[in-house]
Amino acid sequence: MVLRLPSPRPSPIKGEGAFLTFYGIISCSMKKIYIIGDMDTVSAFRLSGVEGVVSARDDAPLRLEEVLRKGAAGIVMVTSDLARDLQERITQVNLAMEGPVVIEVPGIDETEGPRRSVVGYIAEALGISLES
Repeated sequence: MVLRLPSPRPSPIKGEGAFLTFYGIISCSMKKIYIIGDMDTVSAFRLSGVEGVVSARDDAPLRLEEVLRKGAAGIVMVTSDLARDLQERITQVNLAMEGPVVIEVPGIDETEGPRRSVVGYIAEALGISLES
């Protein structure tokens, strides 16, 4: 649940404001979540409001760069079959301070299935531990 509160003073950047969330008040512009993968995986994520880009293995680097160039992404999920060829670029993006977080997630047709929640994948990409 996100409750939009009026900013106490005009924001210098259009689209910014104060947001009250479960984690507290955040002042930021909203970033999007993207998934890059096969048609079935992208379709499943689109049902939950995630922006999707369908890609084959040979054009995955181009699709990733298109999403990064837009500048609207906060999180970019890439299915495991596509991420195998993108490991170096994914590491570069994750080490950049201003870029989105790129995480590898299993595709809908992969036999191993999801090993953990999306939060677990994000924590792994950031190199942090969220254990309680």
